[in-house]
Amino acid sequence: HQLSRKASKIAKNVVEVKGKAEFDRIGYPPTLDGVASFSYTRVGENHDTRESFKKNILKALATLSSCSIGIYGVGGVGKTTLVEEVAKIEKQDKLFEKVVKTDVSKNPDFKTIQGEIADFLGLRFDEETILGRAHRLRQRIKMEKSILVILDNMWTMLDLKKVGILFDNEHNDCKLLMTCRNQDVLLQMDVPKDLTFKLELMNENETWNLFEDMAGDVVKDSNLKDLAFQVAQKCEGLPLRVVTIARAMKNKRDVRSWKYALQKLQSNDGIEMDALTYSALELSYDSLESDEMRDLFLLFALLLEGLKNLKILSLRKSSMIKLPRVIGKLTQLRMLDLSNSGIEVVPSNIISNLTKLEELYMGNTSINWEDVNSTVQNENASIVELHKLPNLTALELQIRETWMLPRDLRLIFEKLERYKIAIGNVWDWSDIKDGTSKTLMLKLAKWGRISITEISPCPK
Repeated sequence: HQLSRKASKIAKNVVEVKGKAEFDRIGYPPTLDGVASFSYTRVGENHDTRESFKKNILKALATLSSCSIGIYGVGGVGKTTLVEEVAKIEKQDKLFEKVVKTDVSKNPDFKTIQGEIADFLGLRFDEETILGRAHRLRQRIKMEKSILVILDNMWTMLDLKKVGILFDNEHNDCKLLMTCRNQDVLLQMDVPKDLTFKLELMNENETWNLFEDMAGDVVKDSNLKDLAFQVAQKCEGLPLRVVTIARAMKNKRDVRSWKYALQKLQSNDGIEMDALTYSALELSYDSLESDEMRDLFLLFALLLEGLKNLKILSLRKSSMIKLPRVIGKLTQLRMLDLSNSGIEVVPSNIISNLTKLEELYMGNTSINWEDVNSTVQNENASIVELHKLPNLTALELQIRETWMLPRDLRLIFEKLERYKIAIGNVWDWSDIKDGTSKTLMLKLAKWGRISITEISPCPK
């Protein structure tokens, strides 16, 4: 596949993303104030089977005797969207005091899972070990009168005790809602068989209604409608595929484009579901009209495919405002470059999750760091998260206000081999001279401005 070759190439090198929009709709990790729901199905309008399915889940959650409920089905069938809609209803109706959600993924990262749940609960970890964090998380969950924990996208058994999630009789009003592709995983997690629900593919009418909704008026063209219907049915009843292809074809008003799409999908007849969805992504990729948008699409594709082994990621000069939480899942990163970007918000627990990071470049940015002495839970990261990067040897950092600094600033610098750091609102990043390996510029209230530079020859 063309997409595969290009994705692999980018994975081996630097992903240069020059997008002109915020990335906080990537969607897998949730926001702090609730579960962000992107509903690509018009549930209740033309998707009666999905509405009925959702009601069964809500009924099961309301049953006093139920502790664990599971949803299973093939990839792309809509499990994540459905649990997000359930979470939204539970939150609005206040059936639980707290609703939290985490993306477990194929290769679970326990610290990331703990961090995502902690964000919902306003919990900040001081513990370094997974077991220490698990103990703290259990204590915090016990403080809630009732809580729904959504474990999305499970592939294998998950050690709940290791994460810090209460189960059995540890908390009578803590309920688990899990999603996975295989019913066996749910049964291994001790979900009663009568509380495992299979999410089926959409029927023909549901598929067409969703496709028509996503593609818009173009499918009403008499010259295209028959072709559009055939393309929709090749989506095999998978909402993810329907949405991906319909949106790719939304502005295509020529017969040739629709014939190409149909031919592309027909060439995949008889292959597995995941490969078909991959083909839909490739078709969507082909429909993009600029290299800039293709680069952005490839980043999404890499993350959606669960590429956890990416080692270098450059968002240099990106105009995004908020660093997406999904970056915290790239735990194999060795270098992250955010320099000269428009990023102002770095959510907490992203940087501290990247424990293998060796180089971090955040020069010439206006990031709003959290006050390390604040007692109020804040969405933003604090400088103290840099302490949790044991392998960090190179750092470029600009801090506009001195009150953002931790007291033990020395601990950050003592392990660095190269750094360029400007502290205070009087410095321009251009004040740092090229060719220096260690530069620290300070503006302190009592002593004014101080610049400390150690000049080392650049390697040839």
